[in-house]
Amino acid sequence: GNPEIRFQDIKEFNINDTTQEAKAKFESSNLHIPGPAGHTKPIKLQE
Repeated sequence: GNPEIRFQDIKEFNINDTTQEAKAKFESSNLHIPGPAGHTKPIKLQE
């Protein structure tokens, strides 16, 4: 898979974070990402 492509997909769910914070959170968990109101959303990574 392409990490940059996946990162593009999650930006909208991390509108309250800086890009580095969002990326760090995403890299720490490939299963869930921070969503609105602190909820997590499962994501499907396209390899």
